[in-house]
Amino acid sequence: MPLLTLLGTVGGCGASEEVTVTSADGFSITYTSELLTQITDGTYPMERANGTPVVTTDRYAQPIVAYEVDIAGDGSTWKPLDAGTGPLRMALITDHADRVNQGKYNPFMVVSIEVTASK
Repeated sequence: MPLLTLLGTVGGCGASEEVTVTSADGFSITYTSELLTQITDGTYPMERANGTPVVTTDRYAQPIVAYEVDIAGDGSTWKPLDAGTGPLRMALITDHADRVNQGKYNPFMVVSIEVTASK
C-alpha cells in the first residue's frame, strides 16, 4: 500500500506535520512535509544508477508499505515476518528502473510510523 494512502486513512499529513518511520534496529528517518510534497510533485531528489543527478521534473516517487515477505521469491511461499523484526517493510519506488534515491528513505523491519507536528 502506498504510504500516502495509508496516511490518508488516518487523517493524512498536513503541511505542518512530518512522518517519522522507525525500524526494529532503532534507525529512524523523517519524511518532512517538504519531502512528501517532492514525492508527489515530481521534484524528489534522485540520481541515475551511474551517480548523475536527475534534473527533470518527472522525479515522482512512491513509498510503499508491505506487510508480508515472499520466502521463495516466486510468490509461492508467503508468511508474516518473524516476531521482533517489525511487521512492515518499506521501499521507495519510481517509474524509472535507472533511478535511485538515498537509501535512508527505504527503511525495513518497520515498527512504527508516526505523524507529528513539524519542529
